[in-house]
Amino acid sequence: MGERLRFRFEHGVGHDDVLILWVGRMQFDLDEQPYKGFQSLLEMLPSIKRLREDIKIALLGKVSEEDAARLARMGVIVLPNVPAGMMGTAYAAADVLLNLSQWEGFNLALVESQFQGTPCVAYNVGPHAEVTAPGRSALLVSNADEVLPALKSLVSNAALRSEMRDHALAFVKAFRWEENARSLESLLVQSMHRARGGRRRPRSEWGLLRVPVPSRCDQSGQAFVPVIDWAPV
Repeated sequence: MGERLRFRFEHGVGHDDVLILWVGRMQFDLDEQPYKGFQSLLEMLPSIKRLREDIKIALLGKVSEEDAARLARMGVIVLPNVPAGMMGTAYAAADVLLNLSQWEGFNLALVESQFQGTPCVAYNVGPHAEVTAPGRSALLVSNADEVLPALKSLVSNAALRSEMRDHALAFVKAFRWEENARSLESLLVQSMHRARGGRRRPRSEWGLLRVPVPSRCDQSGQAFVPVIDWAPV
């Protein structure tokens, strides 16, 4: 909690302010990741600011000095090139994560945000309904017209944010690499079983090779990447 408040105060966010965080590459021209929704965010900024007098908007990610200065003149907090070790604090410092990505294979930002207890607003596309608990840890919307109402429901209701925070922390506990490895192993075994015409071989005959790889931890010391990798041999 201390790091969270310190981060907010250092960036001009008061205790009672509501901080909306957006994470991604910021490029006004030649946007290399247009699906992340930066251009849409720029269009929404004036309307988002009008949701509350004490609302603050922070944009975190890679950005040039020129674009960072331009964004600062637009009245937003720019968090350029934040070190990996501070990412967790940035997510925790926010009251809401706004994610405008149009497609993802997984969308790690949504999981990282929930891991810090920060509810999300995102489009209901791709895996988003699987990597969040819709209506409990995240509000998933169908189109751009639904973004502002979803944001308003969160920024104007501290009790709802608190409730969704608890759901986020509970939901994200399922994202453990041990469970991921077990599920993947089960899926591969079932696939090989079907490929061999339904004849189930003893587990000892599958010849699964487990290979240790280095793990990487977040600032709280909890692993965020696989501690094992494996393949059939």
